[in-house]
Amino acid sequence: KKVYQKIVDEDIPYAVVLEDDAVIENEFIEAIKLTLNSDVNWELVLLGHHKDASRGMSSPLSIWEKAYLNSVYTLNRLADFGFGTYGYIISNRGANKLLLEIRSISRPIDHYTCDSNMVNVYAIFPTVVEINYDFDNIIDDTKIRSIQKDNIYKNFFKRIRFLDKAFVIKILLKKVKPVKKYK
Repeated sequence: KKVYQKIVDEDIPYAVVLEDDAVIENEFIEAIKLTLNSDVNWELVLLGHHKDASRGMSSPLSIWEKAYLNSVYTLNRLADFGFGTYGYIISNRGANKLLLEIRSISRPIDHYTCDSNMVNVYAIFPTVVEINYDFDNIIDDTKIRSIQKDNIYKNFFKRIRFLDKAFVIKILLKKVKPVKKYK
């Protein structure tokens, strides 16, 4: 919230926000320039994002809202949450909107930054920021985040991979669903 407040207070038009475990890809600067010069009305662009890193799934990109930046990069609206705040560009307007929406932070910040009901969010594809998985991270520490192993139904469905298949079908349906329009 302090970063967003600084952007608003100092009237900074755009800012790149990186986490301490971010790894910047070679074409990072080119992707930033292409994004800033695009005609897309974005307020936040995820530079690194994923649906579920543990499953190796990429963010579900909508088939309706896709802008080609060049022959390699596209800006896409998300069909569902695309998690990861390890790298993103935020506009002054986007920072202002998030400040108005987030009174207190009760969830990880990427639950806010990827919510198109709060901010006009796009994701760059392919990503230009990755996460360093060798970096110590207390969020994934099993002492801090306990895994519930007592749910017998969940474990059963997990074993037969039912949840993975249902999840893939759900995401495919969301990709074809029209996304919220922004002015």
